Amino acid sequence: MPSVAAAGAINNLVAKANFTIVCTTTLNLNGAGLLSANAKGATSGVLVSASRWAAVRVVNNGDTWECGYEIALTDS
Repeated sequence: MPSVAAAGAINNLVAKANFTIVCTTTLNLNGAGLLSANAKGATSGVLVSASRWAAVRVVNNGDTWECGYEIALTDS
């Protein structure tokens, strides 16, 4: 659940999304994205944000991966 917007920003850092990794080998994560469609394999929706990390994160079967976001809007 996102927080209440304050000073032009909103986030889910208090209640991050948790993903339990299910795989038969390790997975290399190169980045993350925030999308408007929540269905696995969805072909519609909007890519809101994407980020490629400087270093690969390796996860194993049974690991829990947390993901939080913050979006800020400012005047230009």
